[in-house]
Amino acid sequence: MRTSILLATALIGVGLLPVNIGAQSAASLPLSPTPAVPVEDFLRDADFEDVTLSPDGKRMALIARHRGRANLGVIDLDSRKLYWITNLEKYDVYSYQWLGNDRVSLITVDSLDDATGNIYLRGSFAVDIDGSGKREMGGFQVIRESVEKPGSVLVLAAGRTRFPEVYRLDTRTGQKDLLTFENPGEVVSWVVDRKDEVRVAVSRDKNTVKIHYRENQKAPCMKIEEYDAREFTLQPLAFDYDHRTLFVRSNKGRSKAALFKYDFDKKALGELVAESENFDIGGMRFDTAKKKLVGINAGTERGTRTLSGVRWLDPEWEAVQKRVDEALPMRVNHLSWGSATPHRVLISSRSDTYPGGFFLLDTRTNKMEKLAESREWIDAAKMAPMKRVQYKARDGLTIPALLTLPKDANGNALKNAPLVVEIHGGPHVHGGAWGFDPTAQFLASRGYAVLQPAFRGSTGYGRAFLEAGFKQWGLAMQDDITDGVHWAVKEGHADAKRVCLMGGSYGGYAALYGLIKEQGMFRCGIGAVAVTDLELLFTVSWSDTFRSEDAQDSMKARIGDLKTDTDHFRKISPLHQADKISAPVLLAFGSDDVRVPLIHGQKFRDALDLHKKPYEWVVYKSEGHGFNKRENRIDYFKRIEAFLDKHLRQVP
Repeated sequence: MRTSILLATALIGVGLLPVNIGAQSAASLPLSPTPAVPVEDFLRDADFEDVTLSPDGKRMALIARHRGRANLGVIDLDSRKLYWITNLEKYDVYSYQWLGNDRVSLITVDSLDDATGNIYLRGSFAVDIDGSGKREMGGFQVIRESVEKPGSVLVLAAGRTRFPEVYRLDTRTGQKDLLTFENPGEVVSWVVDRKDEVRVAVSRDKNTVKIHYRENQKAPCMKIEEYDAREFTLQPLAFDYDHRTLFVRSNKGRSKAALFKYDFDKKALGELVAESENFDIGGMRFDTAKKKLVGINAGTERGTRTLSGVRWLDPEWEAVQKRVDEALPMRVNHLSWGSATPHRVLISSRSDTYPGGFFLLDTRTNKMEKLAESREWIDAAKMAPMKRVQYKARDGLTIPALLTLPKDANGNALKNAPLVVEIHGGPHVHGGAWGFDPTAQFLASRGYAVLQPAFRGSTGYGRAFLEAGFKQWGLAMQDDITDGVHWAVKEGHADAKRVCLMGGSYGGYAALYGLIKEQGMFRCGIGAVAVTDLELLFTVSWSDTFRSEDAQDSMKARIGDLKTDTDHFRKISPLHQADKISAPVLLAFGSDDVRVPLIHGQKFRDALDLHKKPYEWVVYKSEGHGFNKRENRIDYFKRIEAFLDKHLRQVP
């Protein structure tokens, strides 16, 4: 549903006129054939984002478009009236957090659409929801509300050194108290217990990680772990409500990271709490009313009980999840609640075809009602289902992937469709997740099948899978992508004569190198902010990776050593193999990119000219590593549409 919002006049203050938001019941979404949807519809910002309940469950805060900017509003759930806390016209609200029931902290930035992709802080504030009591908070990062002193918050901020320290900050008076006076030095993260006592510190020097612990705020720190992060990881997460039990995530002695209790007496991993066969275990869900751990984030697996992304350890919350999933089937339904009113549950619901909506459930009456849609202009019936699939690489490794198939005139999955292989960047990131993907839906709406492989080196599938991608640019990582195409053709999903590679950053590299390595296999390639020369990754002095010693060390370990691997880098760099490009390419770059500077594109374009290879070229002014301005994203997608229509839709 769409909400019409009346404007208010103050920069920071309450809206003059509230808006009534009516409740609607959820309805099933019928399937229908897929007509072309305008490009702009896929790229519009959501109407509502970052929706959360106040601790007492009486109000709901959200970030929404208002006066052309991302502003913060609050809805009274009894009256359904919406009030604006901010009425910004020049800046955007980047994030916020409840501070009790009547106050919030928020961070404003120059623009979430900044062309360079950078986020420039414009201020952090604490303010009552009626617009009063505003106080600037400086550059603090809020951890959570203080338990010992209500009205205050625990924050991270640079302290006596450049490393962060923990303070308790009174958001009304501005007084702050340092809680990490006892500091082992060069601490990159802290863990605070349920009594506001800072108990664990994690320091890191290159690959050496040290974990320090103390019994209470006054006790001295003692080192309990020291390890090489190249061998395994051990990450302290949170204390339980007994103030003694520390939960940690680790992949020591295993491929997938699991959740453990830490044994302080043995200074070692203790009881195993949760693990997953397919994913690294994620974060935790605590119930402050029950004072216990109730759930584990364990990945979303369609068709299994973890579709919600949470493995519930508490039978009551598991039962609530089951009721919600039955009412909103085949969706990821995320539950959240206020600490004082756990019976009032906010549901964020989404799926592969449904971009998202928000519902309110009263567990006492079992009544659920719709509050708002994030993108009401998207018709889920016109979207294409996304499936989790897997296939075998040529060396036997199982490769996870996402497959989105376009619909035929009868609404059925189209067989032997032209295929776009969308290759994620990073490359050592998780890549795509099952859910609404604007790019995949845009391509499917144009009649293309979309394969998104999580090739070796992707994160979230365990350490062995990650490390299998080290120093495999152009080698096994590239073969994983090619093997995915062979699988899609064999399964009847794709037409072998109509396949295009597409990606950004590393994905752009793989799209270009695929045209070189697999001569004649692909009809075209699309590379955005693409790495074209591995040497340039190490040597361009104005890149952010050149200026970072940590980045250089990481690239040396994961890509190779420029001193010893120069010849190999040239063999697997598109720039030095441009004469072997076997199909037309679309190249798009940002003029101000400091991750993959424009010189990557310029040198590659010159090489294509030298060898008389066909290409299309665009540089977006003032853009960085990716295209943030909406008009540029729309232009880029329209270029993709025209390029694919020309080179992929028809076979000569």
